[in-house]
Amino acid sequence: MDTAARAAIREELQQDRYFIDHHADELDEAEVIKRLTREANGEPISVDAFTAAMHPVRISLWHPTGEAETRIVMDYTIDAATSDELLAVKVTRDGTVASVDWES
Repeated sequence: MDTAARAAIREELQQDRYFIDHHADELDEAEVIKRLTREANGEPISVDAFTAAMHPVRISLWHPTGEAETRIVMDYTIDAATSDELLAVKVTRDGTVASVDWES
């Protein structure tokens, strides 16, 4: 499931890299952002590098009112110590990624 979640995060960030840019600007003193910026060598932080640096902080079950299916939600962060911003990957029981949502 982690592989599928990361693939979905990668796809989402390729379409809209605002989550990356926001963290690069707001968390420029965080060690992970310093490392990613150094590795980017003057270029923007790559989607692949950022996705690889994210880590899950919570896995839960979510059963929205009015929907028949419970979903597994995997919350990923770049640095839990300095940011409450998450990408929540919602996955159906059969392992299909239903959505990737920016949450805090």
